[in-house]
Amino acid sequence: MRLPRVLSPQMHRRIDLVALPSVIASVALMSRRDRRVAALMSMIAAGEGAALLTTDYPPGFLRWMSFRDHVWAATLHGILAASLALLVPGIPLRDRRALLALASMPIVLSALSDTRER
Repeated sequence: MRLPRVLSPQMHRRIDLVALPSVIASVALMSRRDRRVAALMSMIAAGEGAALLTTDYPPGFLRWMSFRDHVWAATLHGILAASLALLVPGIPLRDRRALLALASMPIVLSALSDTRER
């Protein structure tokens, strides 16, 4: 069973534009509690920022990556972030859940995005 592809590239871009400052704010808040978790969250923020700047949605900033490649990279990025959240030792359960929720967002967003050429 496949999920419906309901998000256009432009809507995906708008969500990315809101998500990036939210993740950066999460890093700032988490840095006071747990530096290890904040470092993992900053990796997620760096991936979001790089993808946002380099994707041709259209329109895009640098246009180095197609939207289809962006969706593929976001899925891999989410899987990597979730793997790190599960494998890095010494992370409290509450923070581990927050990292897993944060890592699941690009995967779900990618699953709902329409990558058909227009």
